[in-house]
Amino acid sequence: MRKAAPEELRYEGRSLSLRDDFVDVLNAGHVIHGYASASSIRMLMILASREYSHDAPLLGFGTGPQTDVALRRTRDTYNRRVEEGLESITETQYPEATSGLLTGGAINATLDAIVWGGSLKIFKDKDEIVAWSENGPGGFARGPIEGRGPDAQAAVDELSSLYR
Repeated sequence: MRKAAPEELRYEGRSLSLRDDFVDVLNAGHVIHGYASASSIRMLMILASREYSHDAPLLGFGTGPQTDVALRRTRDTYNRRVEEGLESITETQYPEATSGLLTGGAINATLDAIVWGGSLKIFKDKDEIVAWSENGPGGFARGPIEGRGPDAQAAVDELSSLYR
C-alpha cells in the first residue's frame, strides 16, 4: 500500500464556511450541484454550468454520509485542482474526494434533507447568490424553491427556511 504524500492530506480537517469557502467558486461562475445516490450517499460537484450534465468538466467533487462532509470534500478537491493548474478532474482522481477524516463543522439537517430529497444548486445570479432545490418539502408536489442572499450561507439559510 502506498503511503499518502503530505499534499494529499493538506486540506482535510478544515471546517466548512459556506459564507467564505465558495466565494471564488461562485464568482468564477461555477455552480455547486448536489444530490443523493440511490444508497443515500450525498454527492456534490462543482461544474461550470447551471444545468447538470455527465459530459460537463468536473471542477470539484466530494461524497459523504452528510451534505457538510460532501461539501468540504468538494471544496478541497476544487482548491487542489486550481493549485495544480488542471482544467478538470475525475471523480476518483483525489482520494480526499471520498475518504479521510474530517473534523469540525456542523450538520445543517435541513440542507442535508434538501440534498437527500432532490437536487441542489448554488450559483451566482448577478449580485446575489441563489440556493435552489428541485423539490420543496413534501417532494415534487411542492415544486422548485430557491433562497437568495448576499453570500452562499445567506442563500442556504433562506432556502432552508422555505423548506420547513
